[in-house]
Amino acid sequence: MKHLPTLILVLLILGGCSPSEEELKREATELYEEVRAIPADLPCRNKAGYEDLKILENTNNTNFFTDITNNKLEEYEEKCRLLLEEAERERLIRLEQNKLGDWSVGSYVDEFGDETSERYLRIETKGFFSNSATTDSPLKVRMFLNDGSTDNPWFRLYEYAGNNPIKGTYTNSWKNSLWCKARNSLGNEDEFNLNQYKGADSFSLDENKNGLKIKKFLSDNINQETSIKFYCYLKDRPSTTYSFELNNKYFKNALRRLNG
Repeated sequence: MKHLPTLILVLLILGGCSPSEEELKREATELYEEVRAIPADLPCRNKAGYEDLKILENTNNTNFFTDITNNKLEEYEEKCRLLLEEAERERLIRLEQNKLGDWSVGSYVDEFGDETSERYLRIETKGFFSNSATTDSPLKVRMFLNDGSTDNPWFRLYEYAGNNPIKGTYTNSWKNSLWCKARNSLGNEDEFNLNQYKGADSFSLDENKNGLKIKKFLSDNINQETSIKFYCYLKDRPSTTYSFELNNKYFKNALRRLNG
């Protein structure tokens, strides 16, 4: 019995450490007032606040604001979910608007290699070429749009997907030029020439009536961001062939980047 006073003292101390119901209510009320002050147009912050209040009441085994908390959580959980879904949709839209696909933006350079104010859009793709010495070897193709205009595209072709474009070797440009077919993803086709002069490292479209026709075909498909397949061969050597496909998706994004 000699330890009884000590035991009573411990119990009194422990009992004195437990907050009273009034103190628990004051703690819950203070948090409730903080949460209630959060603007209603911030549903996720309100949701987090009422979740904290619910945790506090569960921890203290109280229910001063249980009904209000449950009602508010039901309201703000739905509003927060819708807000987060809308934010995710907007994020994906922004992400999509920043994609360029196979397109890139660049500036032409002068004879010193310095960039000029003349800019272009370029799309690059891979394909295959064949001739008397090789079959289905890698091909790199670039199409350029001066100032982003789709009115008059021009091309460079790189055999073996190297860094040096094909150059015209004949004085008679007919021998350098390609005869081509183009087919879009809807199955529409057109035929045209890609012309190249001696010493030139690029191919251009005709300036005559046939040229206007293919230019419109290409322009329409670029602006509609539809894919175009190409099959070309050398007029002078039909066994030399080039095949590739341009995926024009994200052209509008690239044009916006150019003009931005």
